[in-house]
Amino acid sequence: MATADPQLSELIEEEFLKCKICFELYKSPRILPCLHSYCEQCLEKLLEKGKGTIYCPECRTETRVQGSIRNIKTNFFINGLLDLFESKRNKEAVCSVCVSLKQSPEAVSSRCLDCADFLCRSCAEGHRCSKLTLSHTVVSLQDYTAGRYDEEARLRQEQHCHSHQDTLRFYCNTCSTPICRDCRMLEHFSHHILVMADAVKARKPQVEGLISSLDNNIKSIGQQEEAVDSMIGQLKESQSTIQDCVSKYVSVLVEQLYAQRDSICKELSDFVQQQEKSYLSIKQALHNHMDSAQSTKDFSRTVMEMGKDYEILQLEGMIQSHIKRLQDLNIPAAEGKMPHLVINKDLNKVMLDLGKLKAAAATERQGSSLATELALQCQRRFRGIETFHSLAASTFLDIRFKNLAFRDRDNVETMKKRMLTEMQEVHQPTSESPPPGSTSAPVPSSASAPMPRFASPVTPASTPSSAPATAKGGIWADFDIQVLSAQQHRSTGTDALIEMRRYLEEKLIPRDQDPLHWWQEHEQTFPSLSRLAAKYLGFIASSVPSEIIFSKAGELVS
Repeated sequence: MATADPQLSELIEEEFLKCKICFELYKSPRILPCLHSYCEQCLEKLLEKGKGTIYCPECRTETRVQGSIRNIKTNFFINGLLDLFESKRNKEAVCSVCVSLKQSPEAVSSRCLDCADFLCRSCAEGHRCSKLTLSHTVVSLQDYTAGRYDEEARLRQEQHCHSHQDTLRFYCNTCSTPICRDCRMLEHFSHHILVMADAVKARKPQVEGLISSLDNNIKSIGQQEEAVDSMIGQLKESQSTIQDCVSKYVSVLVEQLYAQRDSICKELSDFVQQQEKSYLSIKQALHNHMDSAQSTKDFSRTVMEMGKDYEILQLEGMIQSHIKRLQDLNIPAAEGKMPHLVINKDLNKVMLDLGKLKAAAATERQGSSLATELALQCQRRFRGIETFHSLAASTFLDIRFKNLAFRDRDNVETMKKRMLTEMQEVHQPTSESPPPGSTSAPVPSSASAPMPRFASPVTPASTPSSAPATAKGGIWADFDIQVLSAQQHRSTGTDALIEMRRYLEEKLIPRDQDPLHWWQEHEQTFPSLSRLAAKYLGFIASSVPSEIIFSKAGELVS
């Protein structure tokens, strides 16, 4: 359930910047401890309704507010995106310089990304010529509103101190708040001060680690949710099975037994409704935990990747606190009772009492306990079957199955790496064909047995013409030497990788076809893999052991 990392262009969209309560663009956004943001006025209404407590409309997290709503932190991250969004869609913008000079403003044609000012044509030309603004980036209004400079404009955004109107460049580690130069010299003079970038560098890895750890929480919640769905399915299946069983017994009895049947079915229905309601309640709680964890991960990842330094530092404490709170939540377990019918087989007693509905553990469910036990035994017995090399290799090289037969993707990658290693070994010179000029002694056959091939190898006449084995002299001598040098330096790993990719792109053949026949036909296309296929898919067969065991010819004569 992981989601892709958001792009800045996706964040600067009207839907992302809308309050989930009023469905309007955020106005003075405030961020709750659960990392969900809402307009200040919207939160005031929730606070008034909750009598000092706010319940998040999205994740239902409870937040107690001391005093007014202004004690909840402002979301500077959303504010920064709002400023960029509003500046792009401002169709009534006027030249900032003309307004400051009290002149009649002309039509806006440009925007300075450094000053964040709209400029008319003449002011834009003057802006480019002034010594003070010579290095500023002035872009056309059309390109700016089209979003071509979103990234650059976002990088140039600055947050200013509310007290001194100076840029926030430092971070007070003592007070855990971004500060400006004047704040550093006045209120925070004796505190532990860090440069903003250094503070982010020190704190960001810890937050990143916490964000990554949410994957395990999300996976666990997903498994619990699947377990609840399975419980509900078993509950319904048990209901259907027991109803059929009750009907079967009742059908062979006299008329007075129908009252017993109706009584049991009603009791069963009430039990199922009660249990289903309990399971759905657990599922809803798990779903809320899942949404909260996913939302926290998405927002935190967005802040870490798109947030300015002061924004990250302003939110990192809340992010860490909320992630730890999510990890400490007690997730309800999907446990419950399954209905179990106890039939009274004594006919005399059945006439008076057909049976009673009994609640039993899910593992004791009638009709499925044997299947469940067999499934568990198979899971234990064959849990590591994909790591058995010979079986995994033969499956991977079987064109009827390839990598699709593996359940664990990690085992597929492991097998690909092993196959690539063996393919490179196939290219190594053997004792049967030593390289020209080699003076080393031949390797014994027991140390390196020749790789098996198929019975009908491609004849040399059908192979494509190769480069000359030696330089033949003449006007082509220099070129032949270059060809030989290039062939000697060609990486066998590259050839193996290309061959592997080509094989994985091949379509599967029907299961009733012979994979060895397919490899024999494609030996020229996959020279290395075909030899490995002959090794793993072809086994020497003998009937001698069978003869010894089953035929009279194998009996010992004393």
